[in-house]
Amino acid sequence: MHAWVNAIFIIQLVLTTVHGYSAETPLPLNFSINENLLALQMLNAKRPSPLGVSDAVQTLRAKAREAYPDAMAQAEKENDLLPNLTTSAKYASAIQYVRRLAEFQPILRETQQHLHDIKNLFDVQAFNGSVYRILDRILKFSVDREHSITVLSPQFSESFSIGNRQVLYGSPQLIDNHALIHIVHECLHTYLDTMTKPSDVDHAIIELAIDYQLRKDLNSKDSFLNYTSVGHTSLHGIRSTIGNLHWESYLRSRESLVNFAQRMNQLYRNSTLIGSP
Repeated sequence: MHAWVNAIFIIQLVLTTVHGYSAETPLPLNFSINENLLALQMLNAKRPSPLGVSDAVQTLRAKAREAYPDAMAQAEKENDLLPNLTTSAKYASAIQYVRRLAEFQPILRETQQHLHDIKNLFDVQAFNGSVYRILDRILKFSVDREHSITVLSPQFSESFSIGNRQVLYGSPQLIDNHALIHIVHECLHTYLDTMTKPSDVDHAIIELAIDYQLRKDLNSKDSFLNYTSVGHTSLHGIRSTIGNLHWESYLRSRESLVNFAQRMNQLYRNSTLIGSP
């Protein structure tokens, strides 16, 4: 079996007047599974689901630790799961060993179902259109760059952009529209990371736009959200400052989120945004 599962879906989320409305938010996504990366995730296991992991995962890890103790110890130290690590000599044999284990098959099937459920979520939202009308109102620019989404096991919590319009995502679905919110968040890094090194301001604004505003407007259960109830705790100060001083006026304006982020970054660099260093 090839490392890349032959289940790639392209979702061109362009709303047309056929459904009674039109919108300007296409979001082309390619979904796939990289079996080598999935095997490496079982070795790494840095962010287990708060719901726990299955017996298959625990047994697989115990076997891998016995067969490849050095590779297992090294994998557990890796900060992030990255596709290029799967070709590293230090992991290659351990990855192929994991893929041959009987316990790997239910993990793979569960991940394939996870991909199917995520695709279905985007398909449903594309049909009813509400999420894209909300995104148009929040972003005020077209998110039309194609992204590749590599789906990982939902028994761990992984969601991050690795550059070049690539996103790694696998997570238990703890809130309504969980996958949609997190994947759109990661795709926005393509547009808002305004420097060679992404800034805390960019990240805080993505959290405001997606983790806070999109989630609050999309999920009726999440109307209680505030600026500090979402996102990374390290960004609470910047996010709260921008939220309290600038967010509502931004939403009422015609300014795009990209221009808003550039303006907030300039204020931050000039130390005129409260919370600047």
